[in-house]
Amino acid sequence: MENNKIMATKIFARLLAQNDKLIYQVKKRLRTEAETKVNSLKNKLPSQSQLLNKFNNRYCSPTSIKRAEKNYKKYKSLIDKI
Repeated sequence: MENNKIMATKIFARLLAQNDKLIYQVKKRLRTEAETKVNSLKNKLPSQSQLLNKFNNRYCSPTSIKRAEKNYKKYKSLIDKI
């Protein structure tokens, strides 16, 4: 009876170790894929100069341009933190 408990404990410990290894591998792969996707999305975002060129025309008022620039800086800082 005691021998069975020891055997079961060893099997359980081995299974836990295998699961920990699998979880670590999945986390690592998930992080890599997430970083790749975030970087690809960052590359699709327009630059500040592209946005200024878009807004710097006779149809945009200076206050609209300032507000858009403020929003750009706000979102850029949030994205840079990712």
